[in-house]
Amino acid sequence: MYEIIFQKKGLSLEKLNLLCKIARSGGIRAAVGDDPSAQSLASRQMKELSEYVGIPLFKHVGRTLELTEQGRRLQRISEDFLGSLENYIKNMRNVPNSFKLGVGDAIFQWYVLPQMRELYNSCNIDLLPTSLPTSDIVNKVAHRELDAGLVRLFPFVNDEMHIEVIGELRYRLFVPRQFLPSNDCRNPPPFKDLPFCTLTGHGLYAQAVSTLLASAGTQPQLACSSTTQIYGAVQSGQFAAILPERAREGFSPDIKSFQKTELAAFTRKIALIYLESAQRTEQHLATLNFLRKILKPD
Repeated sequence: MYEIIFQKKGLSLEKLNLLCKIARSGGIRAAVGDDPSAQSLASRQMKELSEYVGIPLFKHVGRTLELTEQGRRLQRISEDFLGSLENYIKNMRNVPNSFKLGVGDAIFQWYVLPQMRELYNSCNIDLLPTSLPTSDIVNKVAHRELDAGLVRLFPFVNDEMHIEVIGELRYRLFVPRQFLPSNDCRNPPPFKDLPFCTLTGHGLYAQAVSTLLASAGTQPQLACSSTTQIYGAVQSGQFAAILPERAREGFSPDIKSFQKTELAAFTRKIALIYLESAQRTEQHLATLNFLRKILKPD
């Protein structure tokens, strides 16, 4: 069996792994570092691998080294094979499998993190979460750098990608007690009378907050780099903010939350994404099933 594979020399696990590293990083230098001898060795190994296969695996686009279509096919085969082999060896050595998940800061903070221990106990897997923008998560899942992602649903096309809506992320207004009328905690003041904090940048959340406050004739007073920082700003009693509903479970009694019709624009459908063709262990499949329930209603 496998006569064609062993007819010629030039194939090795090291070369297949290097192919994947170069493909993921975008070039030989990015994959192996600045050492000229290491770059020369990597270049020679990829030439040998191309000669073994019989077709060019890379092409130069300007100063960038990119995989050809056939090179990309070999990368996908290599990623699946090396991943399956690593999982097999881990199982034989009783090392827990790992699951690399791309997830936004808000979903991780209030939906994934509270269930980490339950996930580990039920799936026997080490979760490795990475907080990234949606576009980066989609790209890394497509290139097999992440096992799955939890992202806001938006139109994109990838024939290999499984896209499954698992729920909605809904938001509430959170206001420290000191900003509420002393005789009525059931109704918040107008938006223009509250010191808001928001996220830096021009993402969907920051734009939605900016648009909402602009329509009320005001603007944010504090910009934070993460929703975790926003949570801390509200907990300090100095700022109001718009955060996911689940955030109310961790706030002190002095932080009140309100449903507002104006916040409907913040609601986002959340999708679980992963590659249909990727090889998976039973633990990986169990983790995907667990993630399908991560946004279950309160």
